[in-house]
Amino acid sequence: MKPFAPEISYHRGHNGTARHELKYLVPADWVDDIRCFAQPFCRADGEAAGDPPEYRITTLQLDTLDHSLHSAKEREFLNRFKLRVRSYGEMGSAPAFLEIKRKLEDRVVKSRCRLEPGVFGVGFSLDSPVLERASERDRDTYWEFVRLVREMDARPKMLIRYIRESWVGHRSSSQRITFDRALEYAVTDRWSLEAPVVWRRMDSAFAFNVSFAPVILELKCSGSLPDWMQQLVRFFSLSRRGICKYSTAVRLESLFEGNRFSDASENTNYG
Repeated sequence: MKPFAPEISYHRGHNGTARHELKYLVPADWVDDIRCFAQPFCRADGEAAGDPPEYRITTLQLDTLDHSLHSAKEREFLNRFKLRVRSYGEMGSAPAFLEIKRKLEDRVVKSRCRLEPGVFGVGFSLDSPVLERASERDRDTYWEFVRLVREMDARPKMLIRYIRESWVGHRSSSQRITFDRALEYAVTDRWSLEAPVVWRRMDSAFAFNVSFAPVILELKCSGSLPDWMQQLVRFFSLSRRGICKYSTAVRLESLFEGNRFSDASENTNYG
């Protein structure tokens, strides 16, 4: 199966910020030590609450009928993208964002359009008049999102949710360190961030092919990796991983349905 490849601009967009995202799997009992190492260089994310600072993320992943966006990740295409709807915070009270997340070799560019709380949900249509008070850059992102959805015939495929602990660099807000835990997924075909069925856990050792139940550590920066992040990686002997929560969920659900995978996590049922 050849992943669908519509015409898409991978350069920095109107409201997209190019950055590096380095992901690692760490045991839960490492989190306190890693946080302690990073705290002199960071402050709590102002959008998070509590100690440690956390918020919930819920994501609706869109894909083609034959999962071409998932396939592009599995086959490690250098240039690829995701289409998703995301909410940061508790359902109902938080806005939703239509997002295009592009991967260009070793950089990520994310563009998004904000929807007011209550706008997105069952019955939502891309033709709905949701842009009455939107900025010009949000309008540009919205119509690019709509174009890609329609050209690909993309539709809701999977819901992902988890708790994120988030810290922001003192010197630059583009420097971030996050810990994602309590990962869950649910198969869906609805334009909604609420699961139609029960959630399934996906933060197991089996799901990520490691010997421990992992937390996802992510280091983010817009320029070169700052010294303190480099020191953190060396001190804890971290090994970078290509982690995609959506693809992990697709693989788990495929196994649940009885499909087979090779030792390299390739779906041997693909035609």
